[in-house]
Amino acid sequence: RITLDTSSIVFDDTTAPTRNVTVENTGTESVVLDQFSITGVLSLEFAVSLEDCKKGMILAVGKSCRVGVDFRPQGVTGNGPATG
Repeated sequence: RITLDTSSIVFDDTTAPTRNVTVENTGTESVVLDQFSITGVLSLEFAVSLEDCKKGMILAVGKSCRVGVDFRPQGVTGNGPATG
């Protein structure tokens, strides 16, 4: 089981720095990390940057790593969520 340290990230403006999200293995077995993605109406406005979570990394029980989320406005108008 993988858990995130937050249920939402707030970007106050278009110059906001990368926001880090901690990914923790709260399960009973190690997991192999594969892919992090953002989906939703405005998903193209955001990008995932791998901090110390890496593709193929084995995340042992009780261990954590970080994934960055960047706000990169593409000129899309409207309001709506993006989830990941």
